Amino acid sequence: MAKPITVKILGDASDLQRALGQAETRLSKFGGVAKTAALGAAGAVAGIGAVALKVGGDFDQARKDIAVATGASGAALDDLFDQFKDVAATVPGGMDEVAAATGAVATQLGLTGDDLETVVRSASELAEVLGADLGDTADNAARVMNQFGVAATDADGFMGDLLKATQDFGVDLPGLLSDLEKMGPALQSVGFSAEGATAFLGAANKAGVDVTRLKSPLLQFAKAAIEAGKDPAEAFADFAEQASGVTDSVELLALANENFGTTGGAAIAELVEAGVPLGDLNDLLGDNAGLVGDTVEQTRTWTDKLKILKNRALVAVEPLLSKIVDGIDAFVTALGPAFDTIGDAVEAFKSGGLTGLSDFIEARFGPNSPVTRAMRAFTDAWPDIRDTVTDAIRTVRQVVGTVLDALSLAWETWGDNITAVATTVFEQVDDVIGGVIDVLTG
Repeated sequence: MAKPITVKILGDASDLQRALGQAETRLSKFGGVAKTAALGAAGAVAGIGAVALKVGGDFDQARKDIAVATGASGAALDDLFDQFKDVAATVPGGMDEVAAATGAVATQLGLTGDDLETVVRSASELAEVLGADLGDTADNAARVMNQFGVAATDADGFMGDLLKATQDFGVDLPGLLSDLEKMGPALQSVGFSAEGATAFLGAANKAGVDVTRLKSPLLQFAKAAIEAGKDPAEAFADFAEQASGVTDSVELLALANENFGTTGGAAIAELVEAGVPLGDLNDLLGDNAGLVGDTVEQTRTWTDKLKILKNRALVAVEPLLSKIVDGIDAFVTALGPAFDTIGDAVEAFKSGGLTGLSDFIEARFGPNSPVTRAMRAFTDAWPDIRDTVTDAIRTVRQVVGTVLDALSLAWETWGDNITAVATTVFEQVDDVIGGVIDVLTG
């Protein structure tokens, strides 16, 4: 009788085992797909969140940079930030570059609103065409504009003159702007405008003449003209006309030395002999309004256009991103005291156990707070909870031991290997349960 019963039971177990195996396979596949989908979704959400924080942080940093550069705050800073975003949405430069340019122009020229936007955008386009640093270009160009009194409405023409000078004379933009800033006061003293000074310095650079030697001589010439009751600009124009008619080098040098001294005279003579005009330079470069804009449209690559599209999209969602950053900032700020409390609570538990933790919570939140009452109740009930859990685990341990013995006996017919595996598994479970009991009972 025992054998048929054993066969029947084992047969049923085989059917059940096959069914469970098939189900496990299907569920395993489903679980793998679900897990992959979940991880993918979580990764996507995390990625989006990281990008949002990065971009929001970029805008937040840009606002801070503008505030530091200009000293603006409140509504004034809001206006500057709006102009920054308007420009950023139309150029391929990075947020940090546009912010630096905005701060520099606002500081050097004291501009706001549309005038600020006009100058920053013109400087940005000039830097883009020539591959120059936007922040430095805007800062140095604004300094020169301030020196020569170039209005914001004339910024486009001035930037065009700078571009034309680099094209006609082969001078690099940073060097030209540096020379304009250094020589600006001296050239202005004898009547040069920003356009005329740009043309003069560009032509001198092409001729290889170091015009910085003229800084002091030009100022001295202007001072002498004023003392003689003459207009310095007219006096310089008269000299330029006179020098242009001298063909003898010795005579030219003598005339130049007479008006500008030995150092300045040598530089003037070199310029005249190299064919650099000293007069009528204000119209030498021509009307270059719109030149930068036209050039940038012709030279802008698809990469540049994609960057502009990205910037435009980022500016469009900036209000949302800023709210995210502000919210996280507030959350992190609020967490500070909480982390301190958690650290103190851990120390209280380590030194006094549950009773110590209860005392800490009562001191922190008050004796009648819900947290304190709940913690006291849990502390009081813990011995009973511990005993109950310990008894339950011991019962499970006994069941596992019984099952282990039964399986060892029943599965002898299946082979020693299977028995050994099963025994090992349950012994490991028994060890784990024993460890849990040790922890609970202290």
